Amino acid sequence: MVRYVHQLCLLALIPLAANASEYPQMTLQADSIICFDSDDWAEMIAASVDEDEAAMQRLINKGACRHVTQSTQVSYLDPAAGGGALIQLRSGKTAYTADAFLSN
Repeated sequence: MVRYVHQLCLLALIPLAANASEYPQMTLQADSIICFDSDDWAEMIAASVDEDEAAMQRLINKGACRHVTQSTQVSYLDPAAGGGALIQLRSGKTAYTADAFLSN
């Protein structure tokens, strides 16, 4: 049974990888911040502008946002308002980040 579950998980990743290859590949730099929801991203930006480190840490602690410690390849899906970008991680999960955290 475990073998079948593992195979199903692998099959589920195949379409995600194909879709991601249709978009420009970029590098998400180390020490970047990503958020999984646009509202959380807007809240993170507001906290950053206000220099409210406690609010920023709360978003990370609750799992709404993540501090990326190592650079990684992502797909650039769409520019987001306010100098941000919608990206797709290798897992297929989408996230918002700042354009400044991305390089070619």
